[in-house]
Amino acid sequence: LVLIDGLTESAAVEMVASLVRARPSVVLAGERTSGACDRHRGEIPVVFTTPRLQIPVIVSLMDIGIVHSPDCEPGIGIAPDLEVPWSIEEFQSGRDPWREVVDGWRSGSASDPPSR
Repeated sequence: LVLIDGLTESAAVEMVASLVRARPSVVLAGERTSGACDRHRGEIPVVFTTPRLQIPVIVSLMDIGIVHSPDCEPGIGIAPDLEVPWSIEEFQSGRDPWREVVDGWRSGSASDPPSR
């Protein structure tokens, strides 16, 4: 069980897409990620200094295209298998739907996720 949400982005989306590809049985729970899952930029930044003016310039030497994942739509984040709705009212009442999903998964009472 891997929890994802709208704050899952950049290299974390790469990791989730790779995990789904390597372990198709992994279950993603939460909300769609916000980072695009078809590429990642800026993995290895290098600083060059111009010879004459001594101005530092940061250049990224890598543009990574990740392995295709069935849940990856180019330019869009990865959708969860189990949607976990959340609202401010739940938070204020002390209910934690994310914790409920984790507890249900641990106890074995959670249903099987949709097949990919």
